[in-house]
Amino acid sequence: MVPQIPIENLYYLLCYAWDVTDQLNKVKVDGEHSHSLENLLASVLTNACERLLRRGLVQEYLFREQEVEGIRGKLNLAETLKSHRYRQGKTICTIDELTNDVLINQLIYSTLKRLVRLDSLDEKVKQKVRNTA
Repeated sequence: MVPQIPIENLYYLLCYAWDVTDQLNKVKVDGEHSHSLENLLASVLTNACERLLRRGLVQEYLFREQEVEGIRGKLNLAETLKSHRYRQGKTICTIDELTNDVLINQLIYSTLKRLVRLDSLDEKVKQKVRNTA
């Protein structure tokens, strides 16, 4: 019989290795409820996502260039003059838009969606992942 590392010890080891000791008390870890690594990491992720959702998702400005009536955002004068859009009252502008649809949020969402499809995840943990996603 091969000795196994208790899941609690693995969680504490990972917290110290990743230098996130403030997370030690945020997830209740015991061998009864988190008996596999998948369940443990899914619980950690869902708890972190719940805190993130309470605080607010990451937002960033995305810049896109488009043709608009009048001026909106930063005017791209060279392109506007080249295309002769100014004759129709239109300009080509670079518009910045604050959005939640950024890479880190997309990664978290897709990870949660993939976790739901894992057969090795306990039903209780899987339901928590579904509710978070």
